[in-house]
Amino acid sequence: VRPELFWRFCLGFSMPVMCLFLFFYILSSDISKAYEGYPDWVQAIGWSALLLLLIITPAGAVANWKGESSLVPIEEEAAALKSTLASQCPAAAAPEASPKDGGESG
Repeated sequence: VRPELFWRFCLGFSMPVMCLFLFFYILSSDISKAYEGYPDWVQAIGWSALLLLLIITPAGAVANWKGESSLVPIEEEAAALKSTLASQCPAAAAPEASPKDGGESG
């Protein structure tokens, strides 16, 4: 199994399903008992914010489902890191030849 198929499955299916399950489980347990005496309008704001997140997450996954990764390939990332290190720290990019045993004569 290719790794990108695993992540597609996780982000596109299993994570939204688990979030929806938790949402309905917590909602049902909170409906059955009062939530520390907070007013209903405060609870409505909290549940609305959670519901909005649960709607946006799968919608974003569906909208960006192209079949290709949006991440930069690791080879390009490594090359960019090497060039940045070379420009910021020239000694690390090309170490100088150290003198042989005994050092410089002079």
